Amino acid sequence: MDAPDVQGWLVFELKGYPQKALSPEAITHARRVGRITDEVKLFGHWHPFAGLLAQVRAQEAELQSLKVPDVQFAPSSANPQEWVVGLYGQHVQAATGPATTALNRMAALTASIAELRGAVSKIMAALHEFVAVTYYELAFRGLAGSIFEFHKKQIDALLAASAGDTLQKIPAIAERLTAGEPEAVSNALTTCRRVLAAFADTLQPPTKEGLPHGDQTVEAGPEHYLNRLRYVIKQRCKSELREKRLRHTLVNLNERCSAGTHADVSPEEARALFVQLYVFLGEVLSLEPVSQGGAPMPTA
Repeated sequence: MDAPDVQGWLVFELKGYPQKALSPEAITHARRVGRITDEVKLFGHWHPFAGLLAQVRAQEAELQSLKVPDVQFAPSSANPQEWVVGLYGQHVQAATGPATTALNRMAALTASIAELRGAVSKIMAALHEFVAVTYYELAFRGLAGSIFEFHKKQIDALLAASAGDTLQKIPAIAERLTAGEPEAVSNALTTCRRVLAAFADTLQPPTKEGLPHGDQTVEAGPEHYLNRLRYVIKQRCKSELREKRLRHTLVNLNERCSAGTHADVSPEEARALFVQLYVFLGEVLSLEPVSQGGAPMPTA
């Protein structure tokens, strides 16, 4: 998972924290899981995680074994310092000393157990958080990859059947984007624009007569590939919201690919634009053509 910070922390938990030479990294990890008990003097629990558990078990066993001794004491007055004959000169503090010692020990053990249990709980919580995040990241990565792979196969099949010339340009784009050089990125995005134009030529060839757009007619010549693609999207989309989204995607893709010819697009964005273009082509091809009367039209 490329998580060196977590790996370093787990080494400390397995082997213990070097008390005599605590590094800033060790202090940060110890503070995060509640191992430090005195921030000023840097006192804390530096044993390995297994040692913490052993301490907890030992102190819990001692706590269970402790008993408060019975005390029988009846002074002749309310003065606790009074010496009472018959109890070997004891006063109340001496008589209750063993019970007080036991109670103090119980209180100290209870506080120590709570402190150790708190550290153990935080360590387990941190480990659980890492494992849970890792699990869902890996699960999502595999799921997203499988979904994209399935979608890619459908797109390839549609492009091969309906827009073979467009499909032939895609490997060249991918190769240039892999290089990552500014000139290669610019050439790749220029090719992306040509892919859009070739795609439009396949689905809606250029025409001098123009294409209907509401009450108007828009130009549909060779250079007006955006108008022709908008027309195809409008003809094929049954959902207005989906049509609007695809039209926006088309415009944004064309704008960013045009900007890329002027070195305004980073290699990372260029690769993202290529993926969006690829998915866009597949989605448009997946739309079922519909005639003006509502009946399905044959695909190209």
